[in-house]
Amino acid sequence: MSVLANGTGSTLPATYHVVLAVRSDAFAGVERYMSVTANRLIALGHSVTLIGGETARMQAESPRATVIPAARTRDVVRALVTYARCADVVHAHMTAADTAVAISRPLLRGTAISTLHFASPRGSSLTSKILRWLVNRTFDCQVAISEYVRHASRSEAIVILNGVPLAGEARGVDARRVLIVQRLEPEKNTSEALRAWVASGLAADGWELVIVGGGSDRPALEALVARKRIPAVTFLGHRHDVAALRLDASMQLTTAPAEPFGLSVVEAMAMGLPVVATDAGGHRETVGACCPELLYPAGDHQACGSLLRHLAFDRARRVALGHDLRAHQQAHLSDSAHAATLVDLYDRLLQSRRAS
Repeated sequence: MSVLANGTGSTLPATYHVVLAVRSDAFAGVERYMSVTANRLIALGHSVTLIGGETARMQAESPRATVIPAARTRDVVRALVTYARCADVVHAHMTAADTAVAISRPLLRGTAISTLHFASPRGSSLTSKILRWLVNRTFDCQVAISEYVRHASRSEAIVILNGVPLAGEARGVDARRVLIVQRLEPEKNTSEALRAWVASGLAADGWELVIVGGGSDRPALEALVARKRIPAVTFLGHRHDVAALRLDASMQLTTAPAEPFGLSVVEAMAMGLPVVATDAGGHRETVGACCPELLYPAGDHQACGSLLRHLAFDRARRVALGHDLRAHQQAHLSDSAHAATLVDLYDRLLQSRRAS
């Protein structure tokens, strides 16, 4: 945190009012990230207003933040005009919130930042080109959640990897359970996990595959399990006790071929749970930066199944990998380190804004 001189010549910490905004009435990856970041910023002495997300859940996850509902873009605009006019930092997440900040910008005093969460350009249509022009004029800085996102978005952005809180260590090293925690949507490619599960043959050895999450693919996935008679697969749907489920798992599997970052993956790392992941996207900057041997070629379910089987029958290797992943997360992907990096960025942008 920066320091500012007071009238007596001593120094006092600079504290900011930070507004984190998204257009949403849900609680998924972006909303979870916002609540975690809010808690760390508040712990550093800043005040935080959260705009958007499922209100009750956001308030429960960040009890010391001010939470404002915003299910529509105009709700975000209204909230910004009402609660953010004198804020030091307005930090938008995803395109709808970017648009709301652009509309409100003449009335906002502080610095404005946009975080890129998706590994794709903002688009090539006329509307998208106008939006890109508007974003470039509106925001003082863009942040990408991974180098993969920065490169894929073709944007000038500062890469700040996300962070998660420290967590209790997984104790299920002897549990014969592989856990999947992801939205059941096409981009997550969960059907590959089922094919890999069959290829691993682990069900015959008493292992089970537990799938946590919901989405449009769930009916088709359940039908596939029934049609192919895939054994030892359980769908749990949405759960709020994912940390407890990780405590009693031996490893986690994720199959997205183009994951922008993978918050669930880093949460597993924080608990010392080995994560088998695709050798693609943001996984190369999380699991791959520490234990590249846990990555398999995206689309190769046979390689994935083989990797699962080798880990299943090497307890000592699972323990060692889990230890290495947890140490890497604590050193490089913690919520405290992430928040400190954000505050350094806020300092620089605000100082530049005041100077100009």
